[in-house]
Amino acid sequence: SEEPVPAVCLLDPDGDVVEYRFAWQVDGEDTGIDVASVPADATARGETWTCTITPFDGIEDGTPASASVTIRNSPPSQPIIDISPGTPEVHNGLFCFVSGESEDLDGDPVSYSFRWSRNGQPDVSLSPNVPPEATSPGDHWICEVTPSDGLDEGPAASRAVDVHVDVVPRISAGGSLTCRI
Repeated sequence: SEEPVPAVCLLDPDGDVVEYRFAWQVDGEDTGIDVASVPADATARGETWTCTITPFDGIEDGTPASASVTIRNSPPSQPIIDISPGTPEVHNGLFCFVSGESEDLDGDPVSYSFRWSRNGQPDVSLSPNVPPEATSPGDHWICEVTPSDGLDEGPAASRAVDVHVDVVPRISAGGSLTCRI
């Protein structure tokens, strides 16, 4: 089998093939990493990583170049939420809950804020519960949950339910008929 050919082959002015050496530092300290990329799990928020690349033509080193980046906070991911009951009837209370936790790549603890709206209007409730006396027939409720790691908010998740009207069977009798249940 043939050896893979590099997609780009750089030559110096003498016609020598140029290779590159990599050296990584974190906050000014050598890491011992000598490859082109660093795995994300090796980094932490607030660290400043510097990569120095030195060209080498097999005979001598060229002029090194460096670039630095400071690792920023990663906001938490969008949670998965649900509302119970899923098919509420009049005067059922509603409970919004996180059924799939947000992931925070930095390992920060995640908290959640809850916000409800009813029939397109914001509701004053900032808790996961809507009391039974607040629901009415035909209401359209939306729960929105926003994750936060204390530094940044992640994308909000929302879920909606409609309050169904109770259907009560009616029995009637007319004239001289009597009906018993």
